[in-house]
Amino acid sequence: MRKLIPIVLGCIVILMSCASQPKPASQEDPRIGQLQAQVDDLQKQLVAKDTELEALKKSDAALEMASQKEQKDLDARVAELKRLFAAEIAKGDLDIRRFRDVLIVSVKDFVFFAPDSPQLRPESFNLLKEMAGVIKSAPDRIVRVEGNTAVAISSPETLRLYPTSWHLGAARAANVVQFLQEKCGVDPLQLVATSLGQYRPRADNSTEEGQEKNRRVDFILVARDLYEIDQLKSVVQ
Repeated sequence: MRKLIPIVLGCIVILMSCASQPKPASQEDPRIGQLQAQVDDLQKQLVAKDTELEALKKSDAALEMASQKEQKDLDARVAELKRLFAAEIAKGDLDIRRFRDVLIVSVKDFVFFAPDSPQLRPESFNLLKEMAGVIKSAPDRIVRVEGNTAVAISSPETLRLYPTSWHLGAARAANVVQFLQEKCGVDPLQLVATSLGQYRPRADNSTEEGQEKNRRVDFILVARDLYEIDQLKSVVQ
C-alpha cells in the first residue's frame, strides 16, 4: 500500500500539469474574412450609388427648371412674333410653327422676291428689320435661313445664273442673311444660310396652290449649342 502512494501522487501531478497547459486556439474559418470583405465592398458601392442618385436628382431638377424657363421664353417669342407679323399672318403670307424647342417662321417667297429672282424687294425691308429685332433679342439662338422653291426654274434668264432650284434657294437665303447682317446689325455668328431647293415641300407641287406654299423662306430658330464648333468636335470625336 505504501508503494502505491508515490505512484498515485505522481499521476495527480501529471494530471494537474496537463490541466494547467493552455488549449490550442481553434483556427478561424477563412470564409468569414472573405464574406466580411464582400460586405464592406457592397457597403462602399451602396454609398457610391446613393451619391450618384443624389447627383442625378439635382441634375434632373436643374434640367426641369431650364426646360420650364425655355418654354416660357419660347411662349414669349411666339407671342411677340404673332404681334409683329399679325397683318402677314392674317393674309396667309407668314405662319409660325413650333416643334419642341424650335421655332419656324415661314414667309412666302413673293414677300421677298420677284418670280425666279434672288433679289430682295424693297417692300420686304421693314419685315426683315422686324425679324432682325427678334433675332437680336435671342442671342442664345442660331437662325437658319432656308431657301425653298417649288418646281424647277422656268425663266431662261434665271437659269443662266442659277441652273437648279438649289442654286436659286441658296442665293435667296444668302441675300436675306446678308441684309440681316449688313443692314440690321445681326451678329453673323447667329446666321446660317442654306438651301433645300424643291425637295422639302409642305404641300402638293402638282397644284398652283401647293406650289405657292412651297415657295418660301424659313427662319428656323434653334439653340446655339447645336452650332457651336466645340460641341461639333465632341460629337465627331
